[in-house]
Amino acid sequence: MSDVTAHRDWLLSYISVPPGGAVVDLGSGDGSDLRALAEQFADPDARFLGVDASESKIDSARAATSDGRITFRHDRIGETLPFDDGAFDVALTQELLECLPKVDAFVEELGRVMGPGGLLVASHYDWDTQVFSGSNRALTRRMIQGWADWEQSWMEHADPWMGRRLWGHLQGSRLFDGAVHVRAMTNTVFAEPWHGFRLAQGFRGLVKRGVVSAGEYETFVTELRNLSEQGRYFWSVNRYVYVGRRTGR
Repeated sequence: MSDVTAHRDWLLSYISVPPGGAVVDLGSGDGSDLRALAEQFADPDARFLGVDASESKIDSARAATSDGRITFRHDRIGETLPFDDGAFDVALTQELLECLPKVDAFVEELGRVMGPGGLLVASHYDWDTQVFSGSNRALTRRMIQGWADWEQSWMEHADPWMGRRLWGHLQGSRLFDGAVHVRAMTNTVFAEPWHGFRLAQGFRGLVKRGVVSAGEYETFVTELRNLSEQGRYFWSVNRYVYVGRRTGR
């Protein structure tokens, strides 16, 4: 089992779908998580909707989905949501809130589209908790912080601390009542398909941004590769999930 699959199974274990329930995945990407969730619940009357701002991801999700209970919608996700009041019994969102400039407005909309007692499962990595083993602490810290703070072209906003802010945004809204759970994703091999390896490849973009030099980047990944060969490599990042019920307010 891959690290990403194990992490997804942990997250989806917090979800229960009532008979005939309506589920929405906000920021559904390629739809793989929504399909995995639908497989857990065989109820023929349940409905699963994935929404994403990327048209190409929605196209891919539709092409990969044969379950007639699952549909996908291409739409922008922000401070307004195109759904009726109380439309959903379950809402799932992952790695979305850090990209939104008005998180509290989005939370208000979440409360509006969920009926009293509805289940919210909102998850986020906290990118400043990312760690790589290595000897050059200053360079490693610069790489991690530079990547965490990077507002990439497809993002409206970037908040690498969103994992630790979930409680404040969601419980603090008084629209939901729940708890925060945490799981550390860890790797001890620096190679495909492990998540830490893929993230480190993405760090190459920090060279163009002037955060590190090309030589510093190569030094960083070469050491990680050598540590992996010696059985001494380690990578980790914390993922937080808020699991709560819509209050009767």
